[in-house]
Amino acid sequence: MSVYYRLMGAKIGRHCALDTALCAIFDLVTIGDDTSIGADTQLLGCRIENGHLIIGRIDIGSRCFIGLHSALGLDVRHGRRRSARRPIAAARWDQHRGTVRPTAARRRRPPRCRCPRARPCAASVEQQTLFVVLGIVTGYGLALASALPAIGVLLLWRTAFNSGWLALMIVISAAAVPLFVVVTCLWIAMLKAILLHRTEPGIYPLYSFYYLRHWLAYGLMRASRALLLPVYTTLYLPAWMRLLGAKIGAHAEMSTVFCFTPELLAAGDGSFFADGCYLGGRRTYAGRFALAPNRVGERSFVGNSAILPPGAGLGDNCLLGVLSGAAVAP
Repeated sequence: MSVYYRLMGAKIGRHCALDTALCAIFDLVTIGDDTSIGADTQLLGCRIENGHLIIGRIDIGSRCFIGLHSALGLDVRHGRRRSARRPIAAARWDQHRGTVRPTAARRRRPPRCRCPRARPCAASVEQQTLFVVLGIVTGYGLALASALPAIGVLLLWRTAFNSGWLALMIVISAAAVPLFVVVTCLWIAMLKAILLHRTEPGIYPLYSFYYLRHWLAYGLMRASRALLLPVYTTLYLPAWMRLLGAKIGAHAEMSTVFCFTPELLAAGDGSFFADGCYLGGRRTYAGRFALAPNRVGERSFVGNSAILPPGAGLGDNCLLGVLSGAAVAP
């Protein structure tokens, strides 16, 4: 991603880990060495106000850490070794009183945000070049492999059109839609198992074969939202998550979740995950990336676009509000 930013006109330092392409003003972005930016972070740099387009710079220093799904506006300046994280807003449902009350994490003073202290794990230019080439080749190969069921259906349509069986093919296709969805679910689950059967919590080098496997499996899970959109927000999604390795309790409901690693997710009975919530993912800094499990207790609710960062969790009968983030245990 650093190469892409440089080609677009941004000034990017060495050994940066940029996990987002959501940038509006590339030419006015400057990022120092050894800086990490989390997935789906928006580097805006502009806004519309009173009929005018207002443009500003985004300057991020060296060894800075910007977490998952953050937003940087106009004339943003992050000094060296600064951290940007999301606020905490969790609550607990009191079933006896019928009210919602803040959790202990909300009542106590929030922890001071600091960058992780770690010596940067640098890679040579040759290693980075080889890693980028392998990522591009395997990424396109995985995209082609994941689309094989759809390609097979298109070939059948072409054969039917050339043979004059178009009406029959329309009837067969309408009847076979559920079968196609099931086959696609099984196909993606098989690809996921081939790439990375079991993800283990830990800290790993960024420029490594393990990260490449994790990156491909992670991208496959994100692409599944488009390939299997009819499955998301239905009662069949928890069952598919269990097939992928997640531990999902009975009567749990899931919508269009983001950034999840199925093997590291455990959800209790009756839990609910709303649209656009972020579950886990990875935390990258200083040439390394960290994976940690996420647990959500029984009858807990994760709101729209809420975030459970790697290693965070909720107890029983908890509510994580819309656009909020849960605290990570020290």
